[in-house]
Amino acid sequence: RMTHLYPWQGYLYAANSEDYDYSARIARTSDGTNWSLILTTNSYWIHGFECDSNYLYCSSMEDAGGASLAVWSSPDGIEWTRFFYTTSEGKDVGGRPWHFSQNDRVYFSSHWPSVVKMFPVYNGTMEARINPLHGFASYFERDGRLYGIGSSDPSDWVLSPWVVSLLGVYSNNCPIIENGVG
Repeated sequence: RMTHLYPWQGYLYAANSEDYDYSARIARTSDGTNWSLILTTNSYWIHGFECDSNYLYCSSMEDAGGASLAVWSSPDGIEWTRFFYTTSEGKDVGGRPWHFSQNDRVYFSSHWPSVVKMFPVYNGTMEARINPLHGFASYFERDGRLYGIGSSDPSDWVLSPWVVSLLGVYSNNCPIIENGVG
């Protein structure tokens, strides 16, 4: 089952879920017809492509039975490195990651009951996690500002109202925390 498509550097990348076969894959094509298998993992599924100036990233759920969030990077779309893995900070990435042009970082968001983390990635490296006050499912950029969309109560994603929150004014080096992030 195909889970994500993403265009990058003249190729269209695809990720899939093999569910309980634990063999999720990444493939790519330059013409939309001829696909090359790039990576086969031991992951439950691969999800959420995004890029910064130098790398293509994706996230994966390593184990469907528990918290097992991983983030992968590739400088060329062919060689992939799993550079981050946690069994305590999220099961997988919720929603869509986002590249924030103001500081060239990609932000992933954890998805696991009562575990709320933002995972900033820069130049192939995971930076210090940010603990938002809300359970953000996705991010978007508008007029040079980064916003999060998600649950106002991360312990109850289903019944709590969802919010759009300004996440901060960012420099190239670090966020200045504002609404929604503490």
